[in-house]
Amino acid sequence: MSLKHAVIRTADFFLPRLCAGCDRKLLPHYNIICPECSNSLALMHPSVLKTYYEELFSDWYCREFFSLYLFTDDSPVRNIIHKLKYSGQRNTGPWLGSLLKKRIAEISPDFKADIIVPTPIHNVKKIERGYNQSMEIARAFTERGDVLVSDDLIKKLRQTESQTHKNFEERRKNIRNTFGITKRGLELIPDKNILIVDDVITTGATTRELISVLSEAGAASVSVATVAVTE
Repeated sequence: MSLKHAVIRTADFFLPRLCAGCDRKLLPHYNIICPECSNSLALMHPSVLKTYYEELFSDWYCREFFSLYLFTDDSPVRNIIHKLKYSGQRNTGPWLGSLLKKRIAEISPDFKADIIVPTPIHNVKKIERGYNQSMEIARAFTERGDVLVSDDLIKKLRQTESQTHKNFEERRKNIRNTFGITKRGLELIPDKNILIVDDVITTGATTRELISVLSEAGAASVSVATVAVTE
């Protein structure tokens, strides 16, 4: 047994690590999720991804759209993302981001972004949560030195009502005129290829608003990458 595994075993005895997908105890050589949950995570087929792109963004200034999974009640994805957003399990963010980055390279090997923009949350929400979950996902993209990952180029100007129980039109009205470009954003965004990173997309109302704001700021192109899409 390696020293690393010995330390993990000792720590697990006093504070067991639980699978983010099903809450079962993790074995020392597993991280974030157990093998059962890992095996049940089915990547979205490119043809399904194309369908969602056409439904959500075909009429918008969106260059490419990437996503890993469908967000359903019976999928571990739901629990994993909820742990990231509501239970302070920040380490799931970079892990999900690394999976997303790998999938982008598989689907579109020539894809390139100059700037990664995590979907902003209001400062009040960020203080309550302690972090922006989309920024935690985007951290995985910082390994490439030629890409700027920044959460200070665009900001959420006002606290909006929860989108959870709203229909498409209500979501669209709720999010309208919510985002603004910062002074630094006005300097860096023009003529750049932007990739928006998010955790889950439902109707796409928030993302479309971001696409509009970034496009108006002079972005050369805007693409979107999200961990999951709701059915």
